[in-house]
Amino acid sequence: MKKTILFLFIALSFSSCKKDNDSDQGTKEEINLNVSYGTDNSQKMDVYLPANRTATTPLVLMLHGGAWIDGDKAEIKFIQDSLLKHGIASVNMNYRFASATNHFEGMMEDVGKAFAYVKQNADDWTVRSSNNVVLGVSAGAHIALLYAYAYKQSNEVSAVISLCGPTIFTEGFLSSPSAVILKTPIEAMVGAPITSPLTQPFTNASPALRITSIPTLLIHGTSDIIVPFESSNFLSKALESRSIPNKLVRIEGAGHDLGLANPAAATMILKEVLSWITIYSK
Repeated sequence: MKKTILFLFIALSFSSCKKDNDSDQGTKEEINLNVSYGTDNSQKMDVYLPANRTATTPLVLMLHGGAWIDGDKAEIKFIQDSLLKHGIASVNMNYRFASATNHFEGMMEDVGKAFAYVKQNADDWTVRSSNNVVLGVSAGAHIALLYAYAYKQSNEVSAVISLCGPTIFTEGFLSSPSAVILKTPIEAMVGAPITSPLTQPFTNASPALRITSIPTLLIHGTSDIIVPFESSNFLSKALESRSIPNKLVRIEGAGHDLGLANPAAATMILKEVLSWITIYSK
């Protein structure tokens, strides 16, 4: 996401939805930054708790992008700010990057630790400890999808939201120009070299090949040259074939930034995200 469009997204977050009176439920707005959910220096989260929250208030765990080897939670702070304005609690987490010694399994472990930390502190924070939503952007969306489908604990995740995330690592996808550029980080994330035929780790790392019954919102630009639109389209069709609730939101002509510079697109995306969170945070 380009920094120049972040303030636009915030401006479109309907700030009037935020309540000024925090006495109804006896909870005040709280923002806790760089909370450690593990012992590694990268295992930090920003916790945003809205006023008037209860144990049934929706909670979203968020994952930034960066091709699995870069990025920071600060890059999607604008989304977290918007959720807070709408009375939605959120945890925006950093995670250990892909390397010679850490692959997607380590990222799954980090998400699990973050959820465990939320559950451990749910009573003190006055937040829900189950049926949470996972939202990711780009590589973070891949992590969110894979965790929601294949690694979640019982009643931990009620829905997942992917913003332009890769969903499958087959020979066809890996031969695309974008995947060729991302060859090194993909191999680091999977923990195996790209060969023909591909080895089992590429299947294990593909959310679209490990789907389970988790309601899934996919938002993708049709002209994305970093992660092709077909990646989300493939997953949507796979979910549809199993009658799993899902929605694919096409952003016509948009690239990997989802066209957020267009006020109409930004408004529509925010509306879709809020709707999915509300419907599936039961």
